[in-house]
Amino acid sequence: MTSIIPVQKLQEILTQPAEECLCGRRHPVSLRAAAVGADACERMIDYVDRRRQRNFILVADENTYEAYGREVAAAMGGRLARKLVYPVPLVPDERAVETLMQQAAGCAHLIAVGSGTIHDLTRYVAHRMQVPFIGMPTAPSVDGFASSVSPLIINGAKKTIPTVMPEAIFADTKVLAAAPAEMIAAGYGDIIGKYTALADWRLAHVLLGEWYCPAIVELVRETVSTIVARRAALANREPEACAELLAALLLTGLAIEMAGDSRPASGSEHHLAHYWEMRSLWSREKVRLHGAEVGVATPLSAGLHHRLLAMPEVEVTALIERRRQTLGSGAQHGGERNAGRIRKYLGPLAAQFLEENRPLRPDAAAVDRRLSRLAASFAGLRKEAAATLPEPTGLRQLLREGGAPDTPAALGLPPEWVSAGLQVAMEIRLGRYTILQLLDELDVLEELTALVAGAAG
Repeated sequence: MTSIIPVQKLQEILTQPAEECLCGRRHPVSLRAAAVGADACERMIDYVDRRRQRNFILVADENTYEAYGREVAAAMGGRLARKLVYPVPLVPDERAVETLMQQAAGCAHLIAVGSGTIHDLTRYVAHRMQVPFIGMPTAPSVDGFASSVSPLIINGAKKTIPTVMPEAIFADTKVLAAAPAEMIAAGYGDIIGKYTALADWRLAHVLLGEWYCPAIVELVRETVSTIVARRAALANREPEACAELLAALLLTGLAIEMAGDSRPASGSEHHLAHYWEMRSLWSREKVRLHGAEVGVATPLSAGLHHRLLAMPEVEVTALIERRRQTLGSGAQHGGERNAGRIRKYLGPLAAQFLEENRPLRPDAAAVDRRLSRLAASFAGLRKEAAATLPEPTGLRQLLREGGAPDTPAALGLPPEWVSAGLQVAMEIRLGRYTILQLLDELDVLEELTALVAGAAG
């Protein structure tokens, strides 16, 4: 696997015209400018002055305002109309959205100074108000900075909402390197999650015929390879490595926009992380960092891929044939069984997910087609996974060496949450086909998730 220099690759994508890709599509990006370096604040001021932009509201929380927001506010001077500094901890829910909507009324531009949550809220409100916003990350903690979607907590459930890309992003190397170590580790964990996100995308392409772009996949893989090679420097919080991590996170965010879908960056590992976050919220426990949860979830997801693909082909063929014989013609697949899991594991959100997922259940004919394709493509999927998806033990080692939590226990996740998440995470976004849906359709989800959860410790 070749590697790239993320900061340079970022500029290349932003400055080169979008030509037709071999996949048959063009992949334009709407991000106008990005700078990661020692003079980010100066570059931001130059950017807004060249465009004569004024009447900004600066959005931060108590921590990020002290880390960088105060400096940004001073540099903006009269360009800044007002500030909103959220108390911490901050949950990106309806109340936080309404607060920003009220405070931003009458402003022409928004500027987010903070981590992923601040950017998600600002992005959503900018979209609602139909005004542009600028992003100024304070930690290389998540890939959502260069994104056109906002993961928000709506009625207690994690929902991914289409919004708007920032028009420009500026990040200061010294601020990134000074971020808490756990936030840098979270960004690294989010990068590690791309291994299984890409494996799930490939699975959906082969079994469902979902659109797939090898060029975007290669971009993400090269980006991951580069950051993995820098893991020791990240664990030591070296400034240049932190800048490269932030640029890599921006690149994976741009890959989402290029694809028109979050497939290149999000799969079953993200669904597990979303389940744990929602469970923390309804249990009134401290919410863990998103990227840290994604990192810990990645070996679990990879374990499911590898356990299925390690089965002898003759055994898989027999399993497929047995399942095809038991599928009822035309009926929804697994409706009552899956409803039972929702009631058991989704607590106060069960009724909401039962209602939302009912029309998304595949019928028996669709499942039959997928199983037929699995039989025909099993050997190829096994070969590709062996070349591109590390084993769980290898992924955990990569996480440890990058200074990130590597097991659920290291993150303080109870074993029951791990087992429950593996069984019900597919319901968090049922329309996104991953290894979890495939195992459910093969009727081996509970068996294999129990093995993977047990191996996780």
